[in-house]
Amino acid sequence: MDEVMNTLFATRRFEQTAISPDGKKIAWVERLVGKDGAPDGNTAIYITDRDTSAVPKRITAAALNLARAEGSLDWAPDSKQLAFLSDAVKPGQLQLYVISVSGGPAKKLTT
Repeated sequence: MDEVMNTLFATRRFEQTAISPDGKKIAWVERLVGKDGAPDGNTAIYITDRDTSAVPKRITAAALNLARAEGSLDWAPDSKQLAFLSDAVKPGQLQLYVISVSGGPAKKLTT
């Protein structure tokens, strides 16, 4: 039974995908797993160019080593920014953020 559970937990779980309006980038939300291999209730956002084999880049409003609930993706019409919700400041309290896909920190838009 443990082997079956470990195999199930090892499967990547995608919750949302969003293709940029220009069709060049893909963003998605992936459920994270804890140290025990079971889902821990947190999610992460990743982004990559559609036509590349490069490693996807994690997008977050929190520190990269800090797991938080992040999701509800939406692209800006020009495909240069991505809006999302995150509980980076206080677990369980989602706020709206926007981030430039070319780099830089996420900007918090709500309190």
